[in-house]
Amino acid sequence: MDFLFCISHFCIYLIQNFSMKIKILGLVAIGFLLSSGECGPEYEDNTRIYVEGKTNVGNVPVILQRSIFFVVSKSTTKSDGSFGLGGPGITDSVEVTFNRKIKSFSTGTLGCKLSYDSMEIILPEKITYVKFNQIELE
Repeated sequence: MDFLFCISHFCIYLIQNFSMKIKILGLVAIGFLLSSGECGPEYEDNTRIYVEGKTNVGNVPVILQRSIFFVVSKSTTKSDGSFGLGGPGITDSVEVTFNRKIKSFSTGTLGCKLSYDSMEIILPEKITYVKFNQIELE
């Protein structure tokens, strides 16, 4: 927010105090600086992430997300508890989130851990595939 405030005041200063040629060059430079920054996650060269598994409860919403603001994929477990989620691979760690507490889980992928509130499983960074043998929900 402070950055945009400074840029807007600089634009007003340019308009009030300089010739048209300098104004245009200044505004083009500012436009270039603002457009070169990225706000989204970094994607890994067209990689994908895929998570599948089985829970002890069916018809439960399951979300694959980077944060509460960036959802990679959403689904609902089938009646037998199985699910599969996929989406673009990102460099950050991602979480598999349920709307119930997770009692336990088993997987062959190293580095997976339960969150502090037991509502999500945190997957390690740069992972592309995880299969959960069983996820026990409350």
